[in-house]
Amino acid sequence: MSFNLRAKLLAGMLSALLPMIAIVGVTYFSARNTSFQNSERIMKLIVRNGAKEMNQHLSIQQDIFLNWTAEDTFGMAIEFTTTDELGGHFRSLVDGNKGVALILLTDENGKIIQAVARDGDANRFVQKTAEGIDRLAAGKDRSAILIESQLLKDLGIKNPKTLLLSMKTHTSEGKHNGYFLAMLDLGAFQEKLESVVEQMQANGFSGARLFVLDTQSGQAIAHSDKEMIGKPPALARAAGQWFLEAKNESIARFDQSGDSVIAMFSHLMGPSALFVRSEKASEPELLFISSIPEDDILAKVRRVLWFSVGICLAAVSRLSKPGAASMMFSPSRITSPSARW
Repeated sequence: MSFNLRAKLLAGMLSALLPMIAIVGVTYFSARNTSFQNSERIMKLIVRNGAKEMNQHLSIQQDIFLNWTAEDTFGMAIEFTTTDELGGHFRSLVDGNKGVALILLTDENGKIIQAVARDGDANRFVQKTAEGIDRLAAGKDRSAILIESQLLKDLGIKNPKTLLLSMKTHTSEGKHNGYFLAMLDLGAFQEKLESVVEQMQANGFSGARLFVLDTQSGQAIAHSDKEMIGKPPALARAAGQWFLEAKNESIARFDQSGDSVIAMFSHLMGPSALFVRSEKASEPELLFISSIPEDDILAKVRRVLWFSVGICLAAVSRLSKPGAASMMFSPSRITSPSARW
């Protein structure tokens, strides 16, 4: 076979592969978009359910605290110096609610009168000044603030960040005379977050990173990487403003340490949302954030792409061999009309 004829045959065969290559490209980009859409849908569902469970936990703790403080018996105990009798009562409260790490009763200046911890001896805190009193003094009768507690550190609690629930106590004449305080153990957030991580991994997102962000300090109060608790996550630094301004449950792409990730967040009940009976949303104070590497999403799609490209390359390689074209188009393989009839 002459070189010109061979070139023409090869060109014809290669041109026949172009539609196949086009189909591979269209299929890849279609599968890519579908993969992103499905992954975002799954991520939104998992994160939304995780945030719902965390908010339910905070709502339960709020209701328990409201029940504890339905009557201002603590102010009367301070007024009539019968606080010693409260030790057993506080113990029963803590034992009945594992979400609370420490209960305190203080005077109006924040000096601790009674202290009971879920784990450990809290008697050593008596006569010390409770944390956050200045902020609580300016608040309503019932309020909540997010603090980092040295008292919890002293009790050996790994995550000293806490939601401090407060009720101002009063005398029989209605005069403010102290505070009843409950420090929540935010380790419950970590437990629920780890459950969400397992769900992410079960859906193929092995590189998923999740954390609960305190927007005021920029630090993680729960994180899929426990070493990052109490530290500012890289994603929060890169997309902090977006988290504050975007609509709840928004999704966006960001570059993180050279890798592209898909990020989503969901609002959690913050301190200012507790004890407030209003439908108006507060400023986001706590966010549940998830990020997934694009590689997790596109891994299967890319495998299919390279498999398809491999088939095309194999076909081109096969057809480009000198004997392939001549064998396919040799006279012996061409049947004349007379032979067919």
